[in-house]
Amino acid sequence: MGSNGSGKSTLLKVIGSIIQPTTGRVLRRGRLAALLELGAGFHPELTGRENVYLNAAILGMTRVETDRHFDAIVDFSGIESFIDTQVKFYSSGMYVRLAFAVAVHVDPDLLLVDEVLAVGDEPFQRKCMDQIRSFQEEGRTIVLVSHSADQVGDLCDRAVLLRDGRMEFDGAPARPSRSCGPASTRTGAKPPTAAPTTASPVPAARSRASSCAPRTARPCATSPPVPRWSPTSRSTSRTPSTAG
Repeated sequence: MGSNGSGKSTLLKVIGSIIQPTTGRVLRRGRLAALLELGAGFHPELTGRENVYLNAAILGMTRVETDRHFDAIVDFSGIESFIDTQVKFYSSGMYVRLAFAVAVHVDPDLLLVDEVLAVGDEPFQRKCMDQIRSFQEEGRTIVLVSHSADQVGDLCDRAVLLRDGRMEFDGAPARPSRSCGPASTRTGAKPPTAAPTTASPVPAARSRASSCAPRTARPCATSPPVPRWSPTSRSTSRTPSTAG
């Protein structure tokens, strides 16, 4: 286990002799099968049938052994209808199905599995996990790289936590799954908590006496009174009109 870039896939490639370590050496015994990268060991221009023989030969099987296991490989993969189709037309899930089916029928003593199983659908993942458990019961060794703490806890009896290319933990699988969190969680520090916000105090209500006190009438500007019209207010002196 470990975060991206911690060296998990590089370690599997070193174990599988795909790359050589800068220092030290790797000792292993028995037949090896590896699922490291999606599409590794497959030629896109060849059909699924042809790639079964190609991948099996890369993993160390003879043609006679491949002929004997071919039907079981195709049946386990579940892609019988597409076995004669060029694999360049396969989906990611179909790639994984065929590659895992070949790998488990190689009869390996050591199985290396990177995160490629994550692209398969749920029924096929369950089938793969059941096959891995049966290998464990037979005493075979499985090296699994996964970001799923539940998967590691369910399958593995030993866990290694890598960080920056170095082994930080080696032991029971419960602790590394907890150690993959943020640095504050790993060191045991409590995560920072936000300062409690206090609501601004509600202003005290005015007293009933003050709120009900009568307001003093404010003087307002008065306009001059408008004289009322009456018949007697007309002028009685009128200049007589002269008839012309």
